[in-house]
Amino acid sequence: MVGVSDPDDEWVGDDADPTDDAVTTDVGDPDRDDDASAVAPGRASGLDAGKLTTYLLWGAIAGLAVLAVVAAAGLYTSLSSLIDVWIGDRYRPLARAMLNFAVLCAAAAGIAVLLRRL
Repeated sequence: MVGVSDPDDEWVGDDADPTDDAVTTDVGDPDRDDDASAVAPGRASGLDAGKLTTYLLWGAIAGLAVLAVVAAAGLYTSLSSLIDVWIGDRYRPLARAMLNFAVLCAAAAGIAVLLRRL
C-alpha cells in the first residue's frame, strides 16, 4: 500500500511515516528516558534492593578499612615496644629507622599502585 492515507490523515502501509508515534514503538530505544527508579504504587521509598545492597557493601568496606587502620596503628606501636624490649639501647634508633623506612616503602608502593589505576 503505497501512499495511502486513512480518513484521519495518518500514514498507513509500507510508506508509513517513521516519525509518527502512532506507528513506531520506542522499545529498545537507548535515547528513551525511562525512569527506572520510579516508586511502585504502595511503596513508600524509591530505594530498591540493588541500591540497598550497594550501600551495605560500601558501609562494610568503610568499617573494615577503619578496623584495618586501627590494627595497623596497634601493630606499629607493638613493634616499637618490641624494639624497646629486645634491641639494646645502642641499636634502638637504627631499628626504629628501619621500621619507619619499611612502613614508608609499603605506603609508597600502595600509592603507586593506586595512581596507576587512575
